[in-house]
Amino acid sequence: MARPSDLAHSPRDNTLTITWEDGTVSVLPIPYLRAWCPCAGCQGHSNTIAHRPAGADMRAAKLWEVGAYALGRGALGIPEMPTTAWWTWVFALIALDFLYYWFHRWSHEVNFLWASHIVHHQSEEYNLTVALRQSAFQGLFSIWLYLPLALVGVPPLVYVFSSQINTIYQFWIHTRLVKRMGPLEWVLNTPSHHRVHHGADPLYLDRNYAGMLIVWDRWFGSFQEEREEPTYGTTKPLAHWNPLWANFDYWATLIREARSMPRLRDRLQIWFRH
Repeated sequence: MARPSDLAHSPRDNTLTITWEDGTVSVLPIPYLRAWCPCAGCQGHSNTIAHRPAGADMRAAKLWEVGAYALGRGALGIPEMPTTAWWTWVFALIALDFLYYWFHRWSHEVNFLWASHIVHHQSEEYNLTVALRQSAFQGLFSIWLYLPLALVGVPPLVYVFSSQINTIYQFWIHTRLVKRMGPLEWVLNTPSHHRVHHGADPLYLDRNYAGMLIVWDRWFGSFQEEREEPTYGTTKPLAHWNPLWANFDYWATLIREARSMPRLRDRLQIWFRH
């Protein structure tokens, strides 16, 4: 992926012209950039622009999830919950969010799952485009944690709806513009709570795993309130704009560490401990 070589602001047109290393030129409206990236520096714009290709395989991963879920439901032959009952939809939303909490938490605690999730945390900026920065591999692992929904009879249509609501909800909380939301902070995952999750500061590391409901973090001891704005990113910065390398960097690190260990037991454990 080419990197920006020059930035030029046109006050008359209120646009930002980006000249890339390969000679191509992009012209973007300033209001659009402000909505998506509050930072003012070149690095911030580069971060924002790099997020979309870093998550380009997200749609393919979602198709895999839906297909695997539908096949699993069909193979099980378990009676489905009625799609005409309101409680089916409410149950699925809450149950999926509960399972998401645990998968997300384990994605920070288990090395091979962290390798499939780290892409989302590599950005040193925090804005709406970070929500689009997703790993190409995460869907390969997340579907297995959602299969319990199939076991209890959640229909594929209801699963897809609940999954999309969960995903859409998490999009808007990737912002620095919304501060606190009063009493809603006790129940919902808010921008303040999720900023903590993206912080690389020792106080904020591995906290606030919630998707929609922050009550899971409060109940299971992983909640941390935002005291000051976090330092965003990972403890070991990626320092690269290439989306392909963003997806493979931590996998390569795990392979190198596993190969350097003399005992087979240690080579296997490195994939699980974090």
